[in-house]
Amino acid sequence: MVGLVILYLIYRNRINSRTFSSEQRIFDQILCVTTLTLIFDAVMWEINRQTFQGARPLNEVYSSLYFLAQPTVCFLWAEYCDYRINQDAVGLRRRRRFYAIPMVVCFTMVIANHWSGDVFSIDSSNCYHRGDWLWLYSLASSLLMVHSTLTSLRHSRRCLPSERSVFRQLAMFVLPPCVGALLQTLFYGLTIIWICAVLSILMIFLNDQELRISTDPLTGLNNRQRLSRYLERSIVEDGGEGLCAVMIDVDHFKAINDTYGHAVGDEALRKTAELLRRACPPRNTFIARYGGDEFIILCRTDGQAEVQTVLATIRAAVADFNQAGAAAFTLSLSMGCSEYRTDSAQLLADADRDMYREKLRKASRKKYV
Repeated sequence: MVGLVILYLIYRNRINSRTFSSEQRIFDQILCVTTLTLIFDAVMWEINRQTFQGARPLNEVYSSLYFLAQPTVCFLWAEYCDYRINQDAVGLRRRRRFYAIPMVVCFTMVIANHWSGDVFSIDSSNCYHRGDWLWLYSLASSLLMVHSTLTSLRHSRRCLPSERSVFRQLAMFVLPPCVGALLQTLFYGLTIIWICAVLSILMIFLNDQELRISTDPLTGLNNRQRLSRYLERSIVEDGGEGLCAVMIDVDHFKAINDTYGHAVGDEALRKTAELLRRACPPRNTFIARYGGDEFIILCRTDGQAEVQTVLATIRAAVADFNQAGAAAFTLSLSMGCSEYRTDSAQLLADADRDMYREKLRKASRKKYV
């Protein structure tokens, strides 16, 4: 009952902030199937050994539904992790066929179990027993969880430092159910796997809520609140040693809005954020939307040469985007950089001044062309 209440509260909260994204759709499906699994689990153990008329076939039906629901949750979790990592709905549709293989194996075993009793059996006294091939069913369904865990861990090493905790949390999802499965295997009759799964879902939900609070909704980058926390932590940990800031402004952004409309202006900001993500090295880099059409990058470097490499990579990415001509607008970025000396406010102010000096140089060159 506690698990059902937790899932209901999570679902109600998500309804109130519904965005109808692919990520939310998959997570809602996980909530629904996990809820059904908890219900099937409770009913099958409630009617186990009961002697009322029809109890035995009812026990077999609910046990079958329970074993069909388990690999479905694993399949949906693999989809969820895939989308969180790749943000690619088209690619996910291709990979879905791969994720479906273990689920189809489990479904086939459960359907055949009606005649074979390989997964579970219900004896004449309406008592549930584990089947001889239950281990194969468990192995097939757990393959997806193992794949999702390893993929999330691998991505956590390649992503930006500010995003690592997200993917480490995804990798940790499997730990509570694994502990529950071990205890349930050792102590027959104990049913805690899915309560542990609910705890994992709650962990992911709380992490997701914290991420939403600190993420800019338009670009998906860190927002200014998280920027302040990152700066404060960096200075407390090592006194800001080697910390550099790059302030970035989208040139002529108002002209893009006035010419093409605010929807295209928003797309220009999203595209800028995407280019910055791709151009910046994942290690020791923090990217945030500073406000309006301004962005900021914080780097841990050994000197200005490394920062200049980042700036050159960004300029090359912008040039490639404009040359491709895939959008109605062209992008131009003014960038200024600074090194940490005394405090975070000074760091940002110095980068801002350097960025505006570049804007003035651009305006001066245009004036005399």
